[in-house]
Amino acid sequence: MPYQAATPVSQQAGILHAGSTPLTAQQKAVSITSSGTILAAPPSGYAIAVVQIALVASAVLTAVNLQSHTTTGIATGGVTLAANGQLVLPFSPCPWLTCVPGEALDLEMTGTGTLAGTVNYVLVPAVGIDGL
Repeated sequence: MPYQAATPVSQQAGILHAGSTPLTAQQKAVSITSSGTILAAPPSGYAIAVVQIALVASAVLTAVNLQSHTTTGIATGGVTLAANGQLVLPFSPCPWLTCVPGEALDLEMTGTGTLAGTVNYVLVPAVGIDGL
């Protein structure tokens, strides 16, 4: 089942849909000082689809990467952030990245400091995700 920003049968333009069913965005506050999981694995049959990111670094951080739990280097690709640097991906009804179905969203980074902000995401049915 393909995902789209809007459907002809819904008045909710700009909302991610699975067919005609709107998928509700959820927000997760993030405050992390070392690599680790920032969103727990979804229920079986679902995948995490990130639709917005707003993170700020307290110090220089290198190789900041958001990725599916067992897959490396697939998402943000090792961004370097200066102190007070920001990683911002504005809201998009088409996901910026999607994890492998059933896998958590991890953040990897090097440096000493805190990366804090929010990650907005939806849980999408795994059927129809490209490449799966």
